[in-house]
Amino acid sequence: MPTPPVSAHDVAGGCCAAGFRSHLCPVRVPRGRPRTYDPEIALQRATESFWRAGYAATSLDDLSAATGMNRPSLYGAFGDKRGLYLAALRRYWELSHVAMEEALASDRTLREVLRRLYRKALAGYFGGKDGPRGCFAIGMATTEAVRDRKIRALLAVGIPEDR
Repeated sequence: MPTPPVSAHDVAGGCCAAGFRSHLCPVRVPRGRPRTYDPEIALQRATESFWRAGYAATSLDDLSAATGMNRPSLYGAFGDKRGLYLAALRRYWELSHVAMEEALASDRTLREVLRRLYRKALAGYFGGKDGPRGCFAIGMATTEAVRDRKIRALLAVGIPEDR
């Protein structure tokens, strides 16, 4: 029987060193090829695709072309199209909340803070490569929320009553 390759775990005297290779081994060796994409960049590009065409009109081929990832890699990283959209919506809310908190934490007057917030929001709504695109959440999530409980829940999280 051939000897299995030596790993750092084997050298440390773990179960593999004793010849036991099982699903109970606490050390997990990564399988497959290493990632060749940046998840944040892929998510940003997918968000732009959804924002440009809407959820329903954005195909997996569109998402694959935008992210530079093939379908199996997209599924492996984000699950299905819906999972990728949910991740994009979560990221949108996170970035929006950070921008809002940064603006409100300044020592500027309320008028200056509001002006800055509106300018930033309008720059996002009108700043698409292909022209005005509106609000990612309100323009798209509200239509999808009618049929999708998770999108509805994320929409509610993004617009909390206590903020």
